[in-house]
Parts: sequence; C-alpha cells; structure tokens
Amino acid sequence: MSDPEYAYIHIPKNAGLSMEKSLEKIEKIQYFNHDVIFENIKHLKKIYTIREPVDRFSSAFFYLKQYNNNIKNNFFQTPDELLKAFLDLDVRAIKFMKVQEHWHTINATLIPTDWVFHKQIDWIFDPFKILIFENLEDEINRLNSELGVNIILHHTNKSEKTDFTYSQDSLDLLRLIYKKDFELYENVIRHN
Repeated sequence: MSDPEYAYIHIPKNAGLSMEKSLEKIEKIQYFNHDVIFENIKHLKKIYTIREPVDRFSSAFFYLKQYNNNIKNNFFQTPDELLKAFLDLDVRAIKFMKVQEHWHTINATLIPTDWVFHKQIDWIFDPFKILIFENLEDEINRLNSELGVNIILHHTNKSEKTDFTYSQDSLDLLRLIYKKDFELYENVIRHN
C-alpha cells in the first residue's frame, strides 16, 4: 500500500459520505472528515466538493428535519419559513440552526452553528482541486483521468425534500450569510 498523495476533505452536505464510500479502495486519495486539522494534511494535495449555496442550505434544512432526532420543534416546514423567522429574530429559528448534540470544529476552531449550515469556504485550505456538486459524475470522470484512478461514485444520504419557493428576502439573507461561498462557487464555475 502506497502513501496517499491527495486528501479529500468532507464538507457537510456536499456528497461527503458518498465520496467516503467511493474512495475506500483508492490508495492515492485519503478521505478526511469535517473536523480535519489543516496542519495534518498540509503535505497532501487537497480535493473538495462545493455546492451551490442555496441548494446546500435547502439540503441542510431537510437533512436535519429527516435525520436529526434532537429536533423537537417541527414548526418550520420549509427552509423559507426558517429564514423568514430568522429575519423576524424568532428564537425558534436560531435554535433550529444551532441544533447539535455537541460542538463541532473546523481546524480545531469551534463553530457556532450546526455544521451543515456552516460556510463551505471555512473548510477550504490550499485547494488542489474543487469539484462541483451539481456536476459530480463528470467531475469524478475528469478526476479519474487526471489522477489515473478509478473512482466509482456511490450515492448515499439523500434527504427527502418538500417543494417550496424562497422569497426574495430569504434569498437576499442567504446571499448575505454565505457571501464568500457564493463568490467561491461562482469563481469555480467560471474557471471550470
């Protein structure tokens, strides 16, 4: 078994569990979970998957509704309802976004929200390759060609979603909260 040359860093709600399964037999690429310490991977070429921020927020919301048993409040049925309540400073919205059993970290720094809502940009450190979630099959095919590997994408952990529409105020709030994520995503799309 050879030493890995690459690190895949799992950013929550960006196909990380699918990639973990897909990379199990790929010796060149070592999978790292959300709480990776950057110092421990500085010698590796880093690979990330990023996702369009509005879609990622929706996915995070429905993921928590579906999989997190600690959510006692079923008050919000859609991400738009959550964001409207957040704009109204409704404490239930703040609690929803902080749902967690324990504190999470990025690079040993505590984060104040449930990490499924945390900014993607904070996981990005010295990237070698950034894959786009929405085109992941094509991105994996290109990565296979570039690195001489044979990653077969496995799909896991898909959340069930309800149809809804975001209000303009909610979209504006997401643009404000995730400003750097939008900039990163748009920059990667432009140069991809």
